[in-house]
Amino acid sequence: MKILLAADGSEHSLKAAAFLASHPGWLKDVPKLYVHTVHPPVPYAAAAANVGKKVVDDYYAQECKAVLAPVCDALTAAGVAHEESYSIGDIAGEIRDFVARNGVDLVVIGSHGRSALANVALGSVATKLIAMLQVPVLVVR
Repeated sequence: MKILLAADGSEHSLKAAAFLASHPGWLKDVPKLYVHTVHPPVPYAAAAANVGKKVVDDYYAQECKAVLAPVCDALTAAGVAHEESYSIGDIAGEIRDFVARNGVDLVVIGSHGRSALANVALGSVATKLIAMLQVPVLVVR
């Protein structure tokens, strides 16, 4: 089984990681675990062009590694093997593409616990993933 833990740098991602680490016996075989984060693109293309591609790429790498570090550290401390990665783009779309590219069987995501009204107004990555993915999505609160 292949599991994707979608991390966003929040305490909710840490809770999702802790949940996965605390339930190793749920599966017959040890799953392949991916930890992935998505950074939205820099909104000002002209500004990005002025500072250069390397500066922008370094910025993305630094920001994404900062998001991944606490989750990956927690999994490593719990003895859970994983692979980490990141991409740039629309969060739900990038996760959908990652799932398809890697044959992921289950997506695990932490919930921010917003109300239904807040989800209507702000949108919710978890809600979008549930609607667009063809694999189960486990939302950890």
